[in-house]
Amino acid sequence: MLTLQGRTAIVNGANGIVGSAIVRAFLENGMNVITWHGRPDKAQAMIDRYADYKDQFFAIGGGDTKEALEGICERFGGIDVVVAAQGFPPINQDFADIEKDYWNDVVRTNLYGSVPIIQNAIPFLQKSRAPRVIFLTSAEGKAGGFYDGLAYSAAKGGVIALTYGLAKRLAKDQITVNAVALGGIYNMEPAMPGEPKKDNIPDYADTDLVTKIPLGRLGRAEDVSAAVCYLASEEAGFVTGEILNVSGGLTMG
Repeated sequence: MLTLQGRTAIVNGANGIVGSAIVRAFLENGMNVITWHGRPDKAQAMIDRYADYKDQFFAIGGGDTKEALEGICERFGGIDVVVAAQGFPPINQDFADIEKDYWNDVVRTNLYGSVPIIQNAIPFLQKSRAPRVIFLTSAEGKAGGFYDGLAYSAAKGGVIALTYGLAKRLAKDQITVNAVALGGIYNMEPAMPGEPKKDNIPDYADTDLVTKIPLGRLGRAEDVSAAVCYLASEEAGFVTGEILNVSGGLTMG
């Protein structure tokens, strides 16, 4: 059984389908969770969404990062885990047609989006007995893209390089840094607290992609959150610099 109870995690990118599943899994396993948002209204929407977990959950909508982290520590006693899940999916287009502004937006969101939070969280993670940094990246970042979303695959490849680099640099503080590489995950809104899990993936969903996945099915957001829970646990203390594929075999190695 994984040791997650009572641990405190920050999740950046919790509005997405996979991010929501991670938040829900953390809460159900007894963790304290703080989500990070660019606007106060989005933060309030998350607070309303997880009202049943009001003693474990809080959302921050902008403001000074260092001050916010100090407030988290005051409320929950420390920070153990930072999950960098921020990003948006690719737009398939020819490389020659990618405009500079779009390229910059993709890199800023998918690669740089969580960097300031991690930078400011390091002093707090150093005080944890089992500190973790977890990135979400993509199988496209390992394979150079499967279609034509090259800006996205380049940014996600950068996340992989960042994972390796931080793992080396933070090892002296026993802070583990790993990433989960998603591939073939079905974009379906996860169940909200109190609702039954939505595991039924329709047969017609992304049929072309399914033919490329050795396990013969699309993944669910819960497949990703289970992997993240392992990397966030105290038991994962000897795993760092690892890119964990959650892709049904779409990518290997």
